[in-house]
Amino acid sequence: MDFVLKPHPDFPAPDVDRIEVIVSRQVENQIDCRFMVAGNIRQLDVPAAEHPSDRFRRNKLWRSTCFEAFVRPANCSGYFETNLSPAGHWAVYAFDDYRQGMRDADASTRWLRSDERRADWYSISGAFLFDDLKGDTGSWRVNLSAVIEAKDGTKSYWALTHASGPPDFHNPDCFIATLPAPTGA
Repeated sequence: MDFVLKPHPDFPAPDVDRIEVIVSRQVENQIDCRFMVAGNIRQLDVPAAEHPSDRFRRNKLWRSTCFEAFVRPANCSGYFETNLSPAGHWAVYAFDDYRQGMRDADASTRWLRSDERRADWYSISGAFLFDDLKGDTGSWRVNLSAVIEAKDGTKSYWALTHASGPPDFHNPDCFIATLPAPTGA
C-alpha cells in the first residue's frame, strides 16, 4: 500500500517537498516499510548509516530525524511504535493504551537499510517482527509518521493525518490506514 504523509501545519518544512511510504504485511506478525523523502536533502540532518555491526536498539530516536510506524491490532487498545533512524538504529515499543505502559516490545528487525541518498532524494527501509503478534490474523490499524530535522535544528512532523493541537502520532484518530492480514494467514 502506498501513502503520502502530510506535514503538521504549525511546523513548516521548506526543504521537504514530499514524503511517501510503501507499507506491507507479508507475514502475520511483520510490517515492512519504505519511507521516501523528496526535497533538498543536503539541508536536512540525515546522518549516514553507521557500520552494520553498530545497528542496534536505541531509545529516543524521535528526537532527531526518524521514521515511524504505529500498529494497533484489531479489537485492541494497545499498540506498537517502530522507529527507524538513518544512522541504522531502531526501536520498537509496546503501549497498553494511549501513551500508557510504554516498554520495549518483544520485537526484532529483520532488515534495516538506507536505500538511496541523492541531493534531492532519500529512502530508508525496515521490517519489524512483533513476537507478541505471532498468529495474529486480524487487520491492523496503522499510522505512519516521520520527524525530519533540518541542519539548523528546526523540525517538521509528518503523518497520514494530524489531530488538532501539537503533533501527536499516538493519537488514536491518526491510525487511519488499515493493513490487512497477509493472504493465507
